[in-house]
Amino acid sequence: VDSNGRAWAHELGHLMGLDHVEIDYADERQAALRSNLMTKGLSMGRDLTDKQIGRVKGSKLVKRFDG
Repeated sequence: VDSNGRAWAHELGHLMGLDHVEIDYADERQAALRSNLMTKGLSMGRDLTDKQIGRVKGSKLVKRFDG
């Protein structure tokens, strides 16, 4: 159930203008992104960065519903 909900949230992220997050696991700073909802591949990530949240808030889909 959790993975299905995460998959739906991930796909909704695409509808709101978010792209996949590519991670270079050799870079410790980027490895922190493994918990990001938009991480490409099978992950259990649920987090979004402040930049991603700003992009979602400015998306046409959110604005259409008075977001």
